[in-house]
Amino acid sequence: MSDKKVNIEELYRSQFEEFTSEPSAGLWTRIRYKLMWQEFFRFSFNTFNIYYLAAAAAITAGGIILITTLTRPDNIKTETVAPAPSIEVPSSTGVAGDVKQPETSPGERHGLLSDHQKSTRSEASDKSGSADEGANQVSASGRSADNKVSGDVKVSDSETGLSTNPAPNKEGGTENAAGITSGTPSNLPASAAFGMSCQSGCAPVAVNFQNQSVNAESSYWTFGDGGCSSEQNPQYVFDVPGNYTINLKVTGNDGQEHTATSEIKVHPTPKAYFEYDEEADIAKGDPVNFYNYSKGADYYEWDFGDNNSSKLTEPIHYYEAPGNYTVKLIAWL
Repeated sequence: MSDKKVNIEELYRSQFEEFTSEPSAGLWTRIRYKLMWQEFFRFSFNTFNIYYLAAAAAITAGGIILITTLTRPDNIKTETVAPAPSIEVPSSTGVAGDVKQPETSPGERHGLLSDHQKSTRSEASDKSGSADEGANQVSASGRSADNKVSGDVKVSDSETGLSTNPAPNKEGGTENAAGITSGTPSNLPASAAFGMSCQSGCAPVAVNFQNQSVNAESSYWTFGDGGCSSEQNPQYVFDVPGNYTINLKVTGNDGQEHTATSEIKVHPTPKAYFEYDEEADIAKGDPVNFYNYSKGADYYEWDFGDNNSSKLTEPIHYYEAPGNYTVKLIAWL
């Protein structure tokens, strides 16, 4: 192999010096567009770029907002009309309050009142055209203007002259001319509560419920085992052992619902069973052993049939004399 070094560059040129390369027809167009985009996104005072476009858009938007604000209907000047004067009642009508009643008999007051109502109704129909004249005339209910009153005025044949109609307030009561509220409010808040005769027991256990809710229009009970009731104070029997949640939902006269809950634990029914020592000789004074095989119970009570008893789990009993005795065992939780 020859030790002569070969210059790759010279070799390439010697082999391809007769060849020429020309770019494609669209190459220069793509290069030109690329340069134009670069110039568009580059800040310059001499060429139109994106910064000039953003400034023009901001100026246009500001002009539109300014024109819209100036021509908006909110800027149109409006005039407020003053309210009409209050209608007042003359002191001669005898309205309840600080107005002094003239010293006349009931018959004369009734006649004066009738004449006054007729005259004021005719004046009201003739002079209701302008607000200025209405300030010195009577209202539609036939009153002239001397002393201010509020609410509707009712004519009474009693010696007190005129009396005011009570107006209902927001809570459902009534309010008289002096501002005193009477009656029972109809929208008092309700609350749910209840009590129960027991909170645990052996199945089947009967429970009495006492509805202690306040201001409730309706009640609905659910007992946690699928049972329900709409009675005020229901009684319910739980047949299956388990833990149950009792729910009471009441609706007040304001339409709002309120809820109270409690729990009850129902235990399985205990099984009482026992045996005794049959080989014991009572005649010789031998004790009788009782063997308790009950299930599901915590407490026991024995009756040995001879007027003696015990609460032990497995007692030992001595009979004083031979005989036949009936022994009973009661088991419970």
